[in-house]
Amino acid sequence: MNIKDWIKLSLLAGACIWYIHYLYTNPKGIFQQRQMIAENTIDKQTIHSLIAEIDTLKQKTTALQSDSFEREKIIREDLQMSCTNEYVYLLPKT
Repeated sequence: MNIKDWIKLSLLAGACIWYIHYLYTNPKGIFQQRQMIAENTIDKQTIHSLIAEIDTLKQKTTALQSDSFEREKIIREDLQMSCTNEYVYLLPKT
């Protein structure tokens, strides 16, 4: 092989290496897609936890609106006047 063939071969190899590097590191490349997939899974977990929190808040809201005993219990817990899951006895008024 003469020098021209070596130059052509090295230019071709350089272009191939640059193209492969570009495929991996460009904004739509493989590394970026993997990072975005990881971020999406974290975001999905956050969304699921927020949905669960919304459901518990809806249950508390309906309990506050419907039952006075539950209303007192939730208010006591929010004011830290009671422990969670404690037994509260409602005595009849005499």
